[in-house]
Amino acid sequence: MTVTLHKPFVLGCAAACLAIFMLPQLAARAQDKDKIPPPENVSLETRDHVVILATYFASNKGKKAAPIIILPGWEGRRTQFGPLALALQKQGYAVIVADLRGQGGSIRRRVVGGQDIAIKRDKMRTGDLEAMVLDVRTVKKFLMKEHRAGKLNIDLLCVIGSELGALVAMNWAMLDGNWPDIPVYKRVRNVRALVLISPETSFKGLRNRTALASPVLRSQLSVMIIAGKKGSAYSDAKRIHGTLTRYRAPVPDDKQERLRRQDLFLITRSTSLQGVKLINARIGVDRDISGFLQLRLLAKADDYPWKKY
Repeated sequence: MTVTLHKPFVLGCAAACLAIFMLPQLAARAQDKDKIPPPENVSLETRDHVVILATYFASNKGKKAAPIIILPGWEGRRTQFGPLALALQKQGYAVIVADLRGQGGSIRRRVVGGQDIAIKRDKMRTGDLEAMVLDVRTVKKFLMKEHRAGKLNIDLLCVIGSELGALVAMNWAMLDGNWPDIPVYKRVRNVRALVLISPETSFKGLRNRTALASPVLRSQLSVMIIAGKKGSAYSDAKRIHGTLTRYRAPVPDDKQERLRRQDLFLITRSTSLQGVKLINARIGVDRDISGFLQLRLLAKADDYPWKKY
């Protein structure tokens, strides 16, 4: 007996077989898409030609990824913040940790046509610290390129600063939020939140007085302040929190409404640890940061959808 197979039937079987054989490859592609990218060291040059070294922990969430800039303190190094950066990356954030000028690996200024000039930390003065806002600006430009490539959403930007890094974060957020528009260029203001770890009101002549007087910090940004009660930065942390509290709406009594509306937090621990040691001590500070980011960034993602710049 001869059986005649109709052409549509044959093609259908062939397609089904092909799909079966393709399943492992399709599954592998899906796994590659969900795989967290390895950390990448990047070298960035500021407007005044300082070479800033940073480590970038890219996200696998694409346009839904909220970017985070982490700024270490005086004598700090970006490698110290690896555990926090990795933990946040696993939660879907795009994280970049940068050595500020004179700290970690950011110790040279490029000279066109000549030999690079070394930046010596013990020779740095107030003006050098004030120029650290240029370092943050350069890091943001890197993230803006990632945004344009569809790898993150710059409008969900948060800056985490530790000690001196917290002071720089406040001053940069104030400048970034107040940068004037010009007729041919509309300034992009993207910062939504700040996390200030063991913040100081002043350091080697660098102060936060102007930043705290700005509406950007007083009312426009969500802010979390973290400090050890027995540490030297505790009094400064309370002072900063008290200043900002005067310009914020009262916290509602209802728990759900408080979680929805509260945008200023003071988190303390009974310890003398400060800065990165406070974060890496495994006393829950990393969970506090994660919870704050969930409330003040991810919960507001629908209000700031990815857009083309």
